[in-house]
Amino acid sequence: MPSGEFARICRDLSQIGDAVMISCAKDGVKFSASGELGTGNVKLSQTSNVDKEEEAEQEYSCVVKMPSGEFARICRDLSQIGDAVMISCAKDGVKFSASGELGTGNVKLSQTSNVDKEEEAVTIEMNEPVQLIFALNYLNFFTKATPLSKTVILSMSPDVPLVVEYKIADMGHVKYYLAPKIDEEAS
Repeated sequence: MPSGEFARICRDLSQIGDAVMISCAKDGVKFSASGELGTGNVKLSQTSNVDKEEEAEQEYSCVVKMPSGEFARICRDLSQIGDAVMISCAKDGVKFSASGELGTGNVKLSQTSNVDKEEEAVTIEMNEPVQLIFALNYLNFFTKATPLSKTVILSMSPDVPLVVEYKIADMGHVKYYLAPKIDEEAS
């Protein structure tokens, strides 16, 4: 569902009551509110414009699974240094780098083994090395989903958007897509 449509539905229903209830069923999503002005319901039968078959066929060059809190901290800390982060995925790990007027910052994560809890592990599946640059303001916005999941999955390939995925227990997932920044000097 486009975020503008979601915001419009919530805004319209908030005119009726203080709370909006969102419920999910096999046939779609239902938004409802009740208050002094009455009740209102909106039922959506189609919640996504993404072609699921096309998405499922996408092979990514690098897939990183890591603790969502760690990803949020990295994005927050590096945004104090610069406005973009370079994510480099190689055999020896994944590196997050930012530079700005204050200097540079680098965080490197290596694949972990022998962790007590699966949600604390860092796993890297790599077919080929990838190095892409992304706007930190959007990534910081995405990390607002951190409380929904203990882990985040970053899927990257050249020339396709980064996928930031938070799996929500048995309920489903939240996926954000972010196109890489284009190097203006190379153009």
